Amino acid sequence: MIALPHLSSQLAVDVLDARSLPAAFGALGVGAVMFAQTGLAGALGVPVRTFTVWQVAGGLLRSIGLTLAGYALGSSVPDIDRYLLPPVALVSLLPLAADVLRSRRTRPRPPAAS
Repeated sequence: MIALPHLSSQLAVDVLDARSLPAAFGALGVGAVMFAQTGLAGALGVPVRTFTVWQVAGGLLRSIGLTLAGYALGSSVPDIDRYLLPPVALVSLLPLAADVLRSRRTRPRPPAAS
């Protein structure tokens, strides 16, 4: 993992470049930038109108695109829920399983009775 220097304006510009996300933040790069984009835009001095227009455009494009892709997949594959529901349920239970494992590791063990 690369040690990050303080967040300078050049690093913020590099973070906005999609090719440097893994280098700047590792595997969580996209999530980190999506979470911190408002702060980064403010630090870089992006005009509010420009930021808002691109946020709305991106949100519309993503939501309409995902809806149309879901409709196309659902209409082209019969009984798609049989194929998609088990993996979706499994993936949604992964955070719960990770939390249970983490709590078992950190729980203090009782002394052995002898």
